Amino acid sequence: MIRTSSTSAGLSYARGVLIALLVMACGGGAPPEFAAIPVSMSDDGLADLVQTALQSDALLEIPDSLYTEEATVVSDGVERLTAPRFAAIGLGGSVAVTSTRFEVRSGVAWAYVAYRWMSESGSEVREGRATIVLLVTNGAWRIRHAHSSTPGESRSQGD
Repeated sequence: MIRTSSTSAGLSYARGVLIALLVMACGGGAPPEFAAIPVSMSDDGLADLVQTALQSDALLEIPDSLYTEEATVVSDGVERLTAPRFAAIGLGGSVAVTSTRFEVRSGVAWAYVAYRWMSESGSEVREGRATIVLLVTNGAWRIRHAHSSTPGESRSQGD
């Protein structure tokens, strides 16, 4: 019998799924990190975590307890390794979250956050937006990835 590549690939895929199911049935299961995921933190709790991350950024702190070991933070297209890591946040001052939206699924949360940084003197105000992916790690929510930017002026295509 001649098999086309799509049929062969389909059979290989089905065989892989069958093997995975057999391994799980024999006690393999999910990795321990995702075995018993407490997703009971409210949106308010997630909002507090995000607020703490942003305010810590203005204070030039990067609290390890808020981030996974592999966390990446990208600001205006550039990966940031030192504080301030979020777009629009300067040295010192304060950060106010102006709006948040969360979506939570089994062990993963997505946050869309709008925020405003104000300098200590109040003479400078900047706005930022961030999308943040949070994972449950070692029984607690932690930031795995954050991408922030500053709103720019609208441009027509071709500018």
